[in-house]
Amino acid sequence: SYLQLNIQNNNTGTAASSDLVATSNNGNESVNFVNLGINGGGNTSTGQLGGANTAYLYSTGNDFVIGNGTNNAELRFFTTASSTYAERMRIDGPTGNVAIGSTSFDGTHPEKLLINAGTTTSNNLIKATGSYNGLLKTSTINSSSGTSASADFVAFNNAGNILNAGINSSGYTLGGI
Repeated sequence: SYLQLNIQNNNTGTAASSDLVATSNNGNESVNFVNLGINGGGNTSTGQLGGANTAYLYSTGNDFVIGNGTNNAELRFFTTASSTYAERMRIDGPTGNVAIGSTSFDGTHPEKLLINAGTTTSNNLIKATGSYNGLLKTSTINSSSGTSASADFVAFNNAGNILNAGINSSGYTLGGI
């Protein structure tokens, strides 16, 4: 059994919605509130919050914080595919590591950001684009000057072959390239 608070707007108008709003002491209809809502089936408004049956959560206050206050608990995001809830992104509670398309990190060398595209028809795992009149870059910086420190981009194929493009730190002493 469960208990619920159900706010339903029976209006079928083109701007109809049902909303639960909390407003701060210095807030009003325009500022310093948080709004959880859903548009009605006849809603024809446009923009990020527009459209029939679009649900939303937004704020006009200062920072907007979403989190889990339980020690070592995760924050998970899901969508529905074929009527099944499918986790799409996870922020690990103990480490803050982020996984997209995966629910588990490498046990030996956990990734800060893990992206698992699975079997896909796209040849883009990550795409970075921009327009800048100058050096537009993707950076990996290892700030350690240790004797084995380097910053590398590494690619593996299905046969285990490796392509490693990297630069050694100023204190690197292991030899090789």
